Amino acid sequence: MTIGDITLADKQIDLYAGANDVAQIVKTFMDRAKTVESLNSYYNKNKETINKIKDIDKTIYDDLIDAFKKHKEKILALPSSSSLSDS
Repeated sequence: MTIGDITLADKQIDLYAGANDVAQIVKTFMDRAKTVESLNSYYNKNKETINKIKDIDKTIYDDLIDAFKKHKEKILALPSSSSLSDS
């Protein structure tokens, strides 16, 4: 199907590229979360956008969710400040 010079395939490519770009931005700023609570807050603030990515491309969404899981594991692997000694 063609609308002017733009085909439906072109629109799909634009949506995919946009979803991928937004997912990359979300991942970039995810690194600022230093606690599980702040990571959960970041996810919840971006939940609508994340769900739109899911609607556009499930693979990009799955990769983004995997990045959240990996970042959570990274946070949990860090020693808690209360368990560090001052010696």
